Amino acid sequence: MTSIILKSILRMIKPFKPNVLSFLVCAVLLQIGCDAPTATALCAPQMGGVGVHATTPADRDPDRDTVAALYNGAAAAACGATMTPLPTPDGTPIVAEAGDIINLDHNDANQTLQTVAVGDDSLAVGWAQAGELWYATAHGGSSLKPTRFTTGQQIALAYSNVDRLHIAWEQAGRIYYVAADDGDTVIDMPSEVGIGRKPHLFIDDNGWTHIVYTDNFGRIQHQRDAGNRNWEGVAGPPPLGFWEGENLTLIAIPDDLTTIPVDGAVFASLQNGNTVITYRLDKPRSVFPQWQQVGSWTISLTDQFSGRVQLDAARTETGEITVTTTWVTKPLALPTPFLELRQPRYLAVNPYAPNGVANGEYIHDGLNAVGWETTEYAHDAGLMQTFPTTVGAVVQVSGWAKAWSSIDYNSQTNPANMQMQIGLDPTAGRNPNAATVVWSTSHSPTTDWEEISLQIPATGSQMTIFLRSRPNAARARSTAYFDDIRLTSGTLANHSFEDPFSSMPSDPDSQLPIQWEPFWEENTNNAPPRQPYNGYAVISTDNGNSWSAPQKITSNSLPAQGITGALEDGVHPHILPLGQGVSLLSIYGHGDPANADERRFGRIYTTTCNLSLTECTDPPGNPLLPRTALRPVSQLMTTRDPFDDTRTLAVWQMVQTDHERYDVLGTWIGME
Repeated sequence: MTSIILKSILRMIKPFKPNVLSFLVCAVLLQIGCDAPTATALCAPQMGGVGVHATTPADRDPDRDTVAALYNGAAAAACGATMTPLPTPDGTPIVAEAGDIINLDHNDANQTLQTVAVGDDSLAVGWAQAGELWYATAHGGSSLKPTRFTTGQQIALAYSNVDRLHIAWEQAGRIYYVAADDGDTVIDMPSEVGIGRKPHLFIDDNGWTHIVYTDNFGRIQHQRDAGNRNWEGVAGPPPLGFWEGENLTLIAIPDDLTTIPVDGAVFASLQNGNTVITYRLDKPRSVFPQWQQVGSWTISLTDQFSGRVQLDAARTETGEITVTTTWVTKPLALPTPFLELRQPRYLAVNPYAPNGVANGEYIHDGLNAVGWETTEYAHDAGLMQTFPTTVGAVVQVSGWAKAWSSIDYNSQTNPANMQMQIGLDPTAGRNPNAATVVWSTSHSPTTDWEEISLQIPATGSQMTIFLRSRPNAARARSTAYFDDIRLTSGTLANHSFEDPFSSMPSDPDSQLPIQWEPFWEENTNNAPPRQPYNGYAVISTDNGNSWSAPQKITSNSLPAQGITGALEDGVHPHILPLGQGVSLLSIYGHGDPANADERRFGRIYTTTCNLSLTECTDPPGNPLLPRTALRPVSQLMTTRDPFDDTRTLAVWQMVQTDHERYDVLGTWIGME
């Protein structure tokens, strides 16, 4: 029974052309479109492949990624595929139609997506989990079949024109290769290709396998299968047979968009940390093929790359190759991490003075000292006093400082740098941030008292002294202590803090020494800074002989909100047929990229540009799938359907319900 979901996908398939999408007829699908998450009526169950489990232990919440994916058919029209119209700047009627999300493996282990390949009516996706390499394959109308392949770190997949799956992988610092008949049965003995990491595969039009990888010296190596388990090197740009690079991206160029043979290949890499270089394999049919550099673009010294350089290539009706290269940059100097500053609590170190003694270790001289502290936050605060002096005299000030800072309330562990200073303003100003203030060197005396001193000439009859601390990080508690402040050529009141303390009118919990005034900064209403991300693209329509200038195709700047979100993992281009333009897919994350142990929301967005890349959809584009269909998304990969140049396959990682582990999912996207 053909479901409503499948009908929405199949109506995009050209009836006169065999298509890799036909495997979806019986594929294991994930229901994404039903609006009510509590609905009990699911689509009809279907038998899954290896590793598929249809039930969930009673003590765990069902993972919709691993349960609903076991069902196909449709209970209602609401289960159908999602259609997202894409406005284009020139009015070209292009519509992106996302099919159903497919869960490529139903194992609840953490999965890391690594490669995707499309062949003659076949699909293969590879990933790593728990130190093992896996791939899932589907042929024609078959279900996706996960296969645990071997142990290792990285896997690469490619199909030949006879629909044979070729596999390269990295294991313990070495690159290996083997082919699998039908993508399921590995018969041949693996061969060792070389020492290196991060392999990439493509198959030339004679059926020979090419593996490009990075060796232990950071150089890109290219080996071609010479038969009988032998491999021969392919030269890089002369005069060297290898070249340096990083973040390699490689694609094969279809010779004819209705067949699978490959006429050549293109790859792009980053070099020297600030240059994008695109290469073309020149004379691929010759006995001695060689790579030729066809494009080079250097980014600003103030920027750095974010994510990978991405590529797409297609052969036009006139026989020429159109190639586009894309990348994303962000500022080289990252914004200073946002440090929330709060008003401290001011205190008398010895609240019993002058009749008793307490906290003697925080008193340098006499019976009292002053302190201020914040808990769970940082501060930029202190005390100030304006005092009389004599014009032309050299004013010398000295004082004793001590600090306590810790991530633990009970013992001093991992203290912040307290940055304690004494400052003098010869203009008698009251702003500690004024350019006229002269500051002493910075101290962080978390073990014992340290003396701070400073001297400057007096230019007026008054000066202002500042006692200041600025811990550079938030801690459970950070406290600054000052005592015994002395100066020459001036008169300072209550310099040893022996006079009484009084409550601060605006904060009764704070006690201030008389004759001194507090100052502090609060920035709790300020938003943390955002990084600008800009996506760029260049395009060649004549085999790489000439290129457009780099064009900004998208960014993380919204017209009404300014800089927000983040572009992650690069921008993936798809050259549209008949000169319609270029469609681009990217992950639009929430806020700046999170740390590796955090999970923030990311969605797949699509942008459309004309063929010259000069007119594009307003940034950051349009979401491809509804927010309710996705948990945080990362590690996007795309590949075009070699039989239908209006269609691309998108595969990504998505957080499971435990918000810790990832699943590997994907969908077909039609561009018409």
